[in-house]
Amino acid sequence: LDPPFVNLISVSDMQSTEDVFMVRLMSDEEFTLMPLDDCWTADFKEEYCCDMGGDPACFGGIFTHKRCCTCGKAGRTYLSRHAEAARLAAGRLIPRYRIDESRLEARRLQWRIGKHPGRCSYPEFPVPALPAKFHGNPETGLRAAFAVLASNGLATRRALHIGIRDGKSLDPLYPLIIRESFTGLGIEADPVMANRSRANLPLRFKVKQG
Repeated sequence: LDPPFVNLISVSDMQSTEDVFMVRLMSDEEFTLMPLDDCWTADFKEEYCCDMGGDPACFGGIFTHKRCCTCGKAGRTYLSRHAEAARLAAGRLIPRYRIDESRLEARRLQWRIGKHPGRCSYPEFPVPALPAKFHGNPETGLRAAFAVLASNGLATRRALHIGIRDGKSLDPLYPLIIRESFTGLGIEADPVMANRSRANLPLRFKVKQG
């Protein structure tokens, strides 16, 4: 590891037994080269880099011992003596993510205000003309939505109603249950309201308290 024999082979975001330095990227041009600092903690210090002969106080794994106690220590020593040479060698290997700012800005504006053809084409979805009474009313609005789905063969006539209350009063689903033979399940936490909804709805629409 003495100059000019710096032979860094590659960079990786995965740990390996060959690691000697760590790099922190600040930008495409700026980076900080550091010794391995993920080996040592408050309970696991460099003094435990001792012989692998079975001493329980030593590093117990071959991977960690080679990475931290051999390569890591060598990298730390080299960096303290030859920081500039190490930086030059590492700079040749560190990937750059160069961004053309003017092109990025043009794309950003294009996506904001431009018109873009879709990548997929879909057949026109026929929406039936609805009387004015269907607009602005939650009950008739839901029936209108169902009418669109039903006219295109997409209606299942099944519903899950959470917070069904009494199942009738101001409930936009009630006309569909009664007139369109909806089945399904209603959930109501209040036991009194749950019983009322059971009384107001046909047996095909189940109501559970929960």
